[in-house]
Amino acid sequence: MNNLIIVQDDGSVIVPSEEKVKSLIQNKDDYEQLDLDGLLILHTRKAETPALAAKISQMMTEAGLDMETMLQDLRLERERYVKEHYGPEFVDS
Repeated sequence: MNNLIIVQDDGSVIVPSEEKVKSLIQNKDDYEQLDLDGLLILHTRKAETPALAAKISQMMTEAGLDMETMLQDLRLERERYVKEHYGPEFVDS
């Protein structure tokens, strides 16, 4: 079985009929794409990540938090954890 998926110059994607049947793909189906560092995933479920990111951003703003402060707190917490569990010699200075 040839499971090669071909992308045309115009961006259209050709999926072998066997794969369409096996994956329950219908003509004219809409897919969201998720790019994981070069790994492209197509899925039928609408991605919730952008909405969640917007909600978290709004909550952070309302709480007076910013990303830099949170990252600094994370670094301090990581340092504390490493000192506690592995000893001070394992902490990056």
